[in-house]
Amino acid sequence: MRTGSEYKWPTFHVMIKYFQGFMALVYIGLGIIIFWKSEELFHLPTSYSIALGTILIVYGVIRGYRTYQRSY
Repeated sequence: MRTGSEYKWPTFHVMIKYFQGFMALVYIGLGIIIFWKSEELFHLPTSYSIALGTILIVYGVIRGYRTYQRSY
């Protein structure tokens, strides 16, 4: 006979999975903001903002893909 403790959800792992997905979205969002609004918000030159925004967007996509792979 099975006990109730065998069916517990691994809550820590679920929280980590959602946090990793959230952070991937944060990196993508920050990359988009830096890409388009860096002059007004951060006073970065255009050449730096394009490079930094692209790097953050690509990193966010890679991080989101890796989180998705581990989840399913």
